[in-house]
Amino acid sequence: MAKVKCANCGEEMIEAYTRIGFKIFVCGHTKMAPKREINGIARQGEIYCKIDIQGLRASFDKFASGSNLTLEKLRKATKETVSNATLLEQANLALMLGLPADELATLFECSMKLGRAVGIPTEKAIEALCRGVGRRSRMILDNIGIVFKAKEAYDAYPNLDKNEAWQRHALKLIKEKAGRL
Repeated sequence: MAKVKCANCGEEMIEAYTRIGFKIFVCGHTKMAPKREINGIARQGEIYCKIDIQGLRASFDKFASGSNLTLEKLRKATKETVSNATLLEQANLALMLGLPADELATLFECSMKLGRAVGIPTEKAIEALCRGVGRRSRMILDNIGIVFKAKEAYDAYPNLDKNEAWQRHALKLIKEKAGRL
């Protein structure tokens, strides 16, 4: 049977049963709206996915404007193993932290490969890449097997300021290491 995905966030739905035995599919982000009154009668609110995909998408479109980055490229790069909401969230984070938009699909694919090599899920590997490179954190990049000293980066790129040299060196190592897998 084909997997059922949430129309809002793209996550795989969880199969569940109601109290009277009906089979339903529920998104992992599902939240119950509060009870409300209709015509003086208290009614249970509807079930909905709490992820605001439209807000994530609007931000992504603004951050990625002027580049060739699309959600479809990110989905293809991660072999459709990550929900749209997570891809948009991580792409927005990466772009806000200064990662290059035109390389983001390639970097997400590299982080997926590195994550698999060290046994962590793609979502966590992408987050490690975005936060590790964006914050220039060796400790976070260590989660996907990328280890180097800042002096190596500064020596490799002596004509750049320290932040840019660190980022370029980290991205180069990520691509090289993923290329060997």
